[in-house]
Amino acid sequence: MNSLPRISFNSSFYRLSQSSTLLPVSKRCCHADVPVGATDPGWRPLLALVLLLIATGPAWSAPEIIVSNADELYQAVNDPLNAGTTILLEPGLYMLSVNGQGGVARPNGGRVELQENMSLAGIGPSNSDVVIDAANLPVSSFQGGGPPLTGAVRLGRGSNSLEWLTVRNAVAGTAGIEVDLIWDAKTSARISHVRSTGNPRGLDIRNIGPAAAGHVIEAEIRDSEFFDNTTGLAEGIRIGNYNGAHGASVIVTMSGTRSHHNEIGLLVANNRVNGSSLTVFSSGNRFYENGAGTVLLGGVGTNASVTTGNRISFEAHGTHFVDNQGFSKLEVGGLTVIGGENVFMPNGVVDNVVSVRLWGCKMSNNQVFEIGVFGARSVPQSLGVPGAGNRAIVEIRGAGKKPVVEIVEDSLPFELNGTNEAVIIRH
Repeated sequence: MNSLPRISFNSSFYRLSQSSTLLPVSKRCCHADVPVGATDPGWRPLLALVLLLIATGPAWSAPEIIVSNADELYQAVNDPLNAGTTILLEPGLYMLSVNGQGGVARPNGGRVELQENMSLAGIGPSNSDVVIDAANLPVSSFQGGGPPLTGAVRLGRGSNSLEWLTVRNAVAGTAGIEVDLIWDAKTSARISHVRSTGNPRGLDIRNIGPAAAGHVIEAEIRDSEFFDNTTGLAEGIRIGNYNGAHGASVIVTMSGTRSHHNEIGLLVANNRVNGSSLTVFSSGNRFYENGAGTVLLGGVGTNASVTTGNRISFEAHGTHFVDNQGFSKLEVGGLTVIGGENVFMPNGVVDNVVSVRLWGCKMSNNQVFEIGVFGARSVPQSLGVPGAGNRAIVEIRGAGKKPVVEIVEDSLPFELNGTNEAVIIRH
């Protein structure tokens, strides 16, 4: 059959082949090439089945656009008529650039910014078959998007997803993948079967600036890998509220994900905000061979304003914090939990709380300590008392023997009134 129109659809249950057989598949997108108007009688049962599935079948996806090179990717992503579509990338290397053919400047400095309810997914059996490379983007390509700097691939408008591909080498930006686009309603983001490497951060999920005050991000990270992100602050994953995003919240569910060979595997932080919250659910993730496995900062004070009233809830099941022995400019250890971190002035952090619950998690062979819990601390301690009412509470269930090395400090330096608190509870 030659050049006949086709019906393309997604199904969680079947792939239709030209042999008219039903093949079970996973929940990845599937494509059925069905000639419309075909006269071969052998197609009629298949065509009837396709029409029946379209009428009664499960959860059909948004319209799809298939691209095969960087120019086609830019055209599809930046066309306003493509909001709500799924853009499918054929296997290959997609080099991002400032200018297109004829030297015409690309929108957004060459960044890839998803429109409302748009998805981006690679086609191929492996997430290494489709590679988006930002090595040719200068610093200017990461400016002008709201924050001082942003990432190479940006999500945040409505419901966005990124699946089955690799993003690499956004060395001049903040991250390979950035969830920080300002939206007037809740943002939903899905990162699934993705690799991100060679960036200052592999994945950055953040509310940043006064424009994001009160904003809610809900994100899912599934079966992904963040590794060798070693420039700048060098974090595999960062989740946070920053720089005046008061009252904002981020809720993240992570499963089956690996973060390794970064300076920090996972950073969760409220920095220069008040009344903001971060909630992370971790299942079966591994943070290993970084400088620090995971760092939780309830409230960070880095300027002349007091950081107060922030919360972090971190719950982990079967998660590993192991073999973190590498270089890190800021933190070390397997799991670091800090209620309030003051780096600017005395009493810079007040009433910030981190609550951690661990079920069946593994902590071993980490530098300095397996787990460090601090109610509040000043860095350096010569700044004076960090503040008051900051708490870090860790509950451990079913983790086997006590970690070889743990550090628990209510306040560094000592706070006379004793309102800062660090606790480890074992069940």
